[in-house]
Amino acid sequence: MAIIQQYHKDTDTTYVYESESYWVPELGQSRSRRKLLGKLDPATGEIVPCGKRGPKKKQTEEREEQVSASEYSKLQGQYEQSQTEATRLRLSLTEMEKELSDLRKQNQRMANTIQKIRGLIAE
Repeated sequence: MAIIQQYHKDTDTTYVYESESYWVPELGQSRSRRKLLGKLDPATGEIVPCGKRGPKKKQTEEREEQVSASEYSKLQGQYEQSQTEATRLRLSLTEMEKELSDLRKQNQRMANTIQKIRGLIAE
């Protein structure tokens, strides 16, 4: 068995596989089986499990514990502020859309008036 690293340009990710070679007598050729071990972390060089196995439970538990109560309340406050700002922006957008609609109607009336004036001048 061998450990194989395969780099994918499109995702900029290196996957790590366990490769096992075996002989196929009917074909007279060797073949290989690969088992995905995970992704290679470029910063640490460690293999991070992915696929069906997923990340280790210990790692996910550590990440959850890293968010303390004060950070949580701070993030919650930021979330509420962003929701208030989003509501304000939606109202502002609605007002601007109404104003744009009114200006388009006014523009159409002016264009009609200009056409009438041109028609009178041409006569």
